[in-house]
Amino acid sequence: QVLGTTVDQFLRYVYQITPADGTNTLTVTFDAFDVTDVAGRFMACTGGWDWAPYSTTVQGGIRTFTKGIWKSVYVVAVSGAVITHVVPHVFYNGSYPVAPLQPGQHGDFEVQVRVYTWAPAAVAGVVRVAGAWGDAAAQPVSLPSGEGVTTLKMTATAAQIQLWWPTGLGVQPLYTVPAALQRGSATLSTTRRVGFRVFALVTGNDTNPEYVQKSIGADGTDTQGMYFRVNGAIILSRGANMIPMEELEGRLDADAHKILVR
Repeated sequence: QVLGTTVDQFLRYVYQITPADGTNTLTVTFDAFDVTDVAGRFMACTGGWDWAPYSTTVQGGIRTFTKGIWKSVYVVAVSGAVITHVVPHVFYNGSYPVAPLQPGQHGDFEVQVRVYTWAPAAVAGVVRVAGAWGDAAAQPVSLPSGEGVTTLKMTATAAQIQLWWPTGLGVQPLYTVPAALQRGSATLSTTRRVGFRVFALVTGNDTNPEYVQKSIGADGTDTQGMYFRVNGAIILSRGANMIPMEELEGRLDADAHKILVR
């Protein structure tokens, strides 16, 4: 049984399998003569930069990636349903700030939590989410066969939370967001963390309300310059560009990255 072909380093590939009786073997094949168009979806240095070895394959005149497995490959048994992803999105409900926000005196936040699921057959249950700041939401669901998504909304008031600030400007509090899928007596759960901040990339006069309004959803709206506002405070970007330490990045672990950036 052929499950599929992977062509994008930055995607997670999921295949539904039905094991046969006895021993089952999962085989991954790398075809040296494969000319599948991958549309540049691989880490650029694996095709050769000024410091990296060049690969021997070319596509559209550009060196393409070297081939290998760089993330885990695993099989998960599913009897009823699973939570595949939980994505919290945080939105600020207050007016656009042009001065540093003060604790407890700013607008509220809305937290939209998307709970992604997968089920071999249609099932019913209840999706629940909660925020460590004190709000919660629940929704009865009828999950379809295959992929499904449920979005629940919560509110975090100014009195319930502390703002997240960049290093040097304040604290960086994070709040847990547990998500659960309940089916009868069975419950699946996982947790994410969120911070509350108001972030803007500013390229024009954002002290003008008319300019702010017309710039919603626009990119590069003026020529004044470029800086960031976080919670109303103007900050300059600080940091560095880290070139990958290893062309075969799967060989590195978290400790190696921590040593380099610290």
